[in-house]
Amino acid sequence: MKTNFQLTGVLICCVAFTLSCQKDDEVQPQNDLDKFFISTVLAHNTNYTDRTWYVGTFKDLSITDYTLTRATQRPDDVMSMVKSYKDFVFVLPYNRDKLMKKYKRQADGSLSDEGGMVIPEVTRVRGMVIESDTKGYLSLLDSGKIAVFNPTTMQMLGYIDLQSYAIGGDLDRSPDPSVLLLRNNKLYVACMQKMPVMPASSNWRAEILIIDLANGNAITSVTDNRTSTAGSFEDFKSMFFDESGDLYVYCKGNAGSNIPGGFLRIKNGQTTFDPTYFFDIANYNVPLLPGNKISDLLHMQYANNGIVYSTGHVRSLGGSWIDKAYACSKLDLNSKIISRLDLPYSNGFAGSVLSYQNKIYWGLTATAGVGIYQYDPASNTASARPVITTEGDAFQIEAFE
Repeated sequence: MKTNFQLTGVLICCVAFTLSCQKDDEVQPQNDLDKFFISTVLAHNTNYTDRTWYVGTFKDLSITDYTLTRATQRPDDVMSMVKSYKDFVFVLPYNRDKLMKKYKRQADGSLSDEGGMVIPEVTRVRGMVIESDTKGYLSLLDSGKIAVFNPTTMQMLGYIDLQSYAIGGDLDRSPDPSVLLLRNNKLYVACMQKMPVMPASSNWRAEILIIDLANGNAITSVTDNRTSTAGSFEDFKSMFFDESGDLYVYCKGNAGSNIPGGFLRIKNGQTTFDPTYFFDIANYNVPLLPGNKISDLLHMQYANNGIVYSTGHVRSLGGSWIDKAYACSKLDLNSKIISRLDLPYSNGFAGSVLSYQNKIYWGLTATAGVGIYQYDPASNTASARPVITTEGDAFQIEAFE
């Protein structure tokens, strides 16, 4: 009996020790996981017609170089967007490939392949939000629908049909949903209402759809004639809430039809655009810029206190994505002022911006170097060269939540 008791005690200790080790193994790697993920394009010729896209992670902002050693090649050669949820990274299909890929960050800095999901009714996905482990939403630009899916099992659950909200005439069957936001059981959908032969702009009024998920997906349409093309092809962060709960959406407008681009606002608790507010960025004179104009915004990041940091297109410097014609700027939504920042011009395959721990980080492909630059709002100082050099142009830089 004594022997059995001693043996039982040893077994209990072993089990406790094993469980303790397992718990440590489960928890400890979380502290070592990379804090940031990055989407880069590696050009194989000077005009970027031969290029490869990658998604990867990096540890923190103390590194000096980011390479593609552990990065994963993306499934197509176009600028499909990348989004994270918990430890997972999703690569959204853009044009040729209808497969949405899912990866998981690992302790060694790699991304493990967690499978994918075919989206049968889509040519481009321009927005994604995840409500829970079992439900997420994707905006299907040309299909005029929101896809509902399970981010854990990567299975389609259904669709929310938006086709009746197209306002582009008889030939247009889609309001072209793009950027998505989720707040208080309401799904906010920026609609580009793009023209069939003009895939990046519209002549039709700006529109946001508010879907009440707790009330049978009842939809409220919010429109405004002062601008057009709500949301951005290139940035999930072109629609956001401020600290007061006011919703801002960047609208690209249509330079060809002299429809200005800028920001509209829906005040907290309202379901109409604020008639007193429109920040016309296209006609604002920006000091220290060639031509003094930013025609439209590429990437943007709301920081705080009404301040947005963005990379804007300076058309007087060139009209192509390979031109170094994108300027780093600070936009004050309250005073409607745009200020050029002392950072180098970038091409359009980079220009990403991230706000993190009171600093602003820019992914720039510039004459001074390719990589991540730092701007300190408190001292209004910027790095002259990259604080992190990157292998490839940084199209997206984001922090895991």
